[in-house]
Amino acid sequence: MKILAKVDSLQKDYQPGLVNASTVFMQKKNWLIAEELNRKAIHLNSRHYLPFEKLGFVYTATTQYALADSFFYEAEIRKLGYNLRDVRIDGPLFEETKLVKIDPIRCIVPSKLNENDVMSFFIKGRLFLQEKDDSAAEMAFRKVIDIDKSNPLAFHYLGKMKWRQKKWQEAEIFLTYAIQYYLDSVRFDAYCDSVAKYLTNYADKKCVDSAFRKSHYMILDDYFLLADAYENWEHYSEAEVLYERAIQIDSTYRGSYCKLWQLFEKLRRYEDAEVVLYRYKNLFKNGLMQLNAFYKRVTNALPQSAAWHYKAGSFHYKEASLFAHLYQNDVYRNAADKTLLGVGEDTLRVSDYESKNGAFEIKSTGFRCKPGEVIESPKRKSILYLLKADSLLSHTELDTQKTEMLADMNAKIGDMYMALNSTIDAFPYYQKSTQYQGNNASIRQKLVDSWDANFHFQEAMLQLDTLYSDGTISYSKLLLLAKYRMHSGTFDSVVALIVRAQTIHPFKMPQHPDLLGRYHYLKNQYELAVLHYTEYLKLVPNDASTMYTLAKLQYSMGNSPKCYEWLKKSIDAGFKCYWVLKYDPLLEKERTSSKWIQMTAGIQPKPFPEKVKTE
Repeated sequence: MKILAKVDSLQKDYQPGLVNASTVFMQKKNWLIAEELNRKAIHLNSRHYLPFEKLGFVYTATTQYALADSFFYEAEIRKLGYNLRDVRIDGPLFEETKLVKIDPIRCIVPSKLNENDVMSFFIKGRLFLQEKDDSAAEMAFRKVIDIDKSNPLAFHYLGKMKWRQKKWQEAEIFLTYAIQYYLDSVRFDAYCDSVAKYLTNYADKKCVDSAFRKSHYMILDDYFLLADAYENWEHYSEAEVLYERAIQIDSTYRGSYCKLWQLFEKLRRYEDAEVVLYRYKNLFKNGLMQLNAFYKRVTNALPQSAAWHYKAGSFHYKEASLFAHLYQNDVYRNAADKTLLGVGEDTLRVSDYESKNGAFEIKSTGFRCKPGEVIESPKRKSILYLLKADSLLSHTELDTQKTEMLADMNAKIGDMYMALNSTIDAFPYYQKSTQYQGNNASIRQKLVDSWDANFHFQEAMLQLDTLYSDGTISYSKLLLLAKYRMHSGTFDSVVALIVRAQTIHPFKMPQHPDLLGRYHYLKNQYELAVLHYTEYLKLVPNDASTMYTLAKLQYSMGNSPKCYEWLKKSIDAGFKCYWVLKYDPLLEKERTSSKWIQMTAGIQPKPFPEKVKTE
């Protein structure tokens, strides 16, 4: 640790210093820190061969031969002056109700009519409306009401006319009566039959009869017209009640929900609007798009609200988590060599796309409900919203509730970075989350995962030690802690950790004898290592890497014939790690023997790529 501190004090993030320091830890057989230092060196500069080569030796020593071979290979590429190429990763539950379309009238009605001819007077009113003669239309409709004070049509058409004229008081009266006297289709047909006998006898009376029957409408029209009148009249409570009743009448018509959440948004009652939108989402397939657009509107309206940015971020987080398969291509590109290769840096920037489908008009009022916005990149959107929430909340005086929110939102940011395959961006947020909520073992284990993925093994081991001492460590993390301790040369309690893992697991797992074999191998207890690796091969019979380790163990015990016996078995089982065979320091003396040359002659290295121009 003194060496690392000295290197860091002389020049922070100095790649040669990290590589040289790793050599000291390799000599001390602290493979864990040696691995971490060389990984950090590669992160600083991925074009120098030495940290790749040293990792090859680290992984050879810890029996991770496939990794070792790949790093030796990458080292050889860099020795030859090659550069790496850039790697890129390039219904509703039911149909809504349709409102009835009212066709224009084409009948000819005489001026002289029977006094009780409801149908003809009403159709005269409709014809006057078509001619935009509101006064004459109103007189005709009022005549209908004089004849029949509970007429199921006249109040509606009068009310709609008054709504269009913005005469809210009169519209309220007529539309209230229209709702009161409305008849469903069955009762309306019976009503038509009862008044048809009063039709004046003239040429177009059948046309009038038909037009009267076709003038029937859906009661939702009355609710929307009256509610809209109340909204414009600033009688908001009455409008709210009407929209809720419209939903009760027909829960399959989405216009009711849209009008209600828009009313709540107008009144800045965003929590109520959110409830309506979630009801809507459970019924209609564009519900997610509507919620997406809603959260954008609210956060724009309340830019300093941490709570609403938190809600918006959590909404996108849930979408990305529950339906990960839909967004699996939304990951960060690998752009480690930006300067050399001219790769643009990936960012959290996202674009909003309004859906091309899903807009609809509420026919009675002409109000158009927008379609919402397509969810394209919920991982990135979630991070952006949650980062904003965190920045707003962190500067306020904290209480228990706010602290829990901060813990949750930072954990979610970490999760979304992990989902974007950007583990290096994830662990600062997991770390911050544990600072707010230290007793959350789940987040602490995610912090371990993100640190492990970025080769910050020392920090990860501290978290594992905490989980272990608290009794909150999981089975998989018990094995990881055992691996860390043995790789760092800290062998105390390693066996106890593996035995504990064996005890809690219901059946034998290959990891148990594999780790025990490696433990004894690293402690130079070769006979015990052979016993455990032999046990491992009973569970995984054709593991070529383990056979190669057994060859090395036999060689270490001075049994050369057994060494070559296991080496042959390993090669026959598919061991093709050319660079490991070339550089493994334990078997250096054997490489010039005819037996070695003959046995390994068929193993060839992976071809080198074509050179990449870097002008």
